[in-house]
Amino acid sequence: MSQTANYLDTQSIFNLIGHRADLTLIFQTVSEWLEARIPDSMVSIMLYSETEQTLILISGTKHFSTRYQEAINGIKIGPNVGACGAAAFHRELVICENLVTDQNWNNFKPLIQEDNLNACWSTPIINAQGKLYGTFGTYYRSPKCPTPTHIKLLRHAASLIALSMDLHAEWQQKLALHDKYRSFFTYHPDAIFEHNLEGIVIDVNLVCEDITKFNLEQARGLHYSKFICAEFQSIAQTAFEQALKGNSQHLEIQALNALGECYWLDLTYLPIKQAQHVVGVFGVARDITERRETEEMLRLLKRSVDANPLGIVLANAAPDQAIEYVNPAFESLTGYKKEEIIGKNCRFLQGPDTDPKAVNKIHNALKEQQEIQITLKNYRKDGSWFW
Repeated sequence: MSQTANYLDTQSIFNLIGHRADLTLIFQTVSEWLEARIPDSMVSIMLYSETEQTLILISGTKHFSTRYQEAINGIKIGPNVGACGAAAFHRELVICENLVTDQNWNNFKPLIQEDNLNACWSTPIINAQGKLYGTFGTYYRSPKCPTPTHIKLLRHAASLIALSMDLHAEWQQKLALHDKYRSFFTYHPDAIFEHNLEGIVIDVNLVCEDITKFNLEQARGLHYSKFICAEFQSIAQTAFEQALKGNSQHLEIQALNALGECYWLDLTYLPIKQAQHVVGVFGVARDITERRETEEMLRLLKRSVDANPLGIVLANAAPDQAIEYVNPAFESLTGYKKEEIIGKNCRFLQGPDTDPKAVNKIHNALKEQQEIQITLKNYRKDGSWFW
């Protein structure tokens, strides 16, 4: 039988495989195809468990009694374990022309007599990478020797099963990967925009609604520039173009929501690659308006404290009460530079005439978490004292 004839003969099976039909249907169709071409054959398919080193009957059960099915289900593979167990063990075609006289069937004599089984040919189902999926076998009610054509048909049927299982496993892996991706995309705490190469949003996650105030349908189809304030358009465009070249980009810009309000956005552009080619860009965004406002408030506060004419010291509340900040006025007052002061306790300014009672009052007030105002004699860097 030529390859062309083989292919045309199995066109319907290839169609089932190509359309990702259920494996049970493919197994049944391949079995019926082979049974129609080898007279009196009864086709069975057993799947292999690599961890258990066993075979499970999953197709062709109609040909066997319940007792026979129970006996061979979960059977350990081995060199003399019937035709299928031996085929899986040796990873090659095993032909048992007469089960009554074949040593592989010594342990199954009562069972094959009850089911009137007298011949069995089995070939392993192995893919191109050498992965063993199971066995493909044909049983007969009378002793039977295969012709070369029979063997070709048997091996071709096994190859079709291997192909269907390869594609099924590949599809399951793709589904699992897709499910993981969708979970990451949907439930990520940051807003995620998926853009095509032109910058059009083709998908967004739920968080985008909270940040942009656009609903999901409104956001899809918009250009990324529609979400960005005018003065930051150029920066965003440069970053997006770099992402298209395969370079991830991180920036902080002002964005524009659906209400026309500007807010601060921490934005990362990540290239989406398939087969080493950039096919789109992910935008991962987080609203940092509150953080920016806090930073601005702290900046203004620091400016006001720095400009205060009175010396100001900030120390932590830990037992060592280390100084964390001094303003320029304090540096001028004491003659010490900031670098000489940070990390020290204020007691380094005390001297022989510093009143210990006044120092104790400060300690007690801190312990009780009470405000205190007191006059204390301290010493400058040059040794001169001041109140």
